[in-house]
Amino acid sequence: MLKTSVQYASVAVLALLLSPAQAQKAQKAWPHMPTAEEVAMMPDYCQAKMGGNAERHQYWNQRMGPDKFIHLHHYCHGLKQMNRLKLTSEKQQRRNILQTAIGEFDYVLRNWPDGFNLKTEAQTRKSEAQALLRLL
Repeated sequence: MLKTSVQYASVAVLALLLSPAQAQKAQKAWPHMPTAEEVAMMPDYCQAKMGGNAERHQYWNQRMGPDKFIHLHHYCHGLKQMNRLKLTSEKQQRRNILQTAIGEFDYVLRNWPDGFNLKTEAQTRKSEAQALLRLL
């Protein structure tokens, strides 16, 4: 949990370091897949799923179970969207990012079994995104 907090704080610091022009450019250039920098700020299991390291991928697949790991990239994309939210102040873009994040979290909430620990975390992240969306 501490590592995750540090990772999210890193994104916030990055956002503060970008000038408004740099932030605007970054917003328009965002690819669907997370960048290497974004992957590096994600939890270990997301790095394994999205980072291309076959050994780590296999480790987390076995640890979580293939029936859960297969859906993990949706959760990771939700986290990516929540991190990108910190890099924009444009209202419509924030709305789009939050709606996309909610959709990613909804996917895993439908597909992960009850009792899986990340399902609770996904519900928390979805609730956070919904609360931020209501503030727009």
